[in-house]
Amino acid sequence: MLQKITANTYYLINDDKKERPALGVISGENASLVVDAGNSSLHAQDLISEVKRLRLPPIKYVVVTHAHWDHFLGVNEYEASLIVSKKTNEKLQF
Repeated sequence: MLQKITANTYYLINDDKKERPALGVISGENASLVVDAGNSSLHAQDLISEVKRLRLPPIKYVVVTHAHWDHFLGVNEYEASLIVSKKTNEKLQF
């Protein structure tokens, strides 16, 4: 379940038992931005479902903060633009 931090900022709590990091959502008027894609397709789908349940604007952007597997393996579940640094992008190329 997404936890509300401010009027436009949410996070999905981490779950150490499933090696799931916390994921963030920043919602604007027309779009939402996700911070880190999740550790799997299921993790990403859980976040996407929560965004829809709360009727937040659609996810248009996903920021991957770094190239650890638990922060990017869910990236293919999003129909969104991916934002990464040059260094992270180089590490993700395999």
